[in-house]
Amino acid sequence: RLAAVVVIDEPGAGLHMGGQVAAPVFSRVIGGALRLLAVAPDRPVNTPEELPQSPALGGTRAAAPL
Repeated sequence: RLAAVVVIDEPGAGLHMGGQVAAPVFSRVIGGALRLLAVAPDRPVNTPEELPQSPALGGTRAAAPL
């Protein structure tokens, strides 16, 4: 239903790998879009009590585990 590409031009904070920089952004954008479209998850997501902070998102907590 959806396709997305995340391109980060000159990432900062010493991060340069896609999993560190683009993946958290992709997760938030597509996760939000799927919720707006009322698409149910394929399977339940078991999340830990506290998700790690993502420097790529300005130090905020990740929206969901990757």
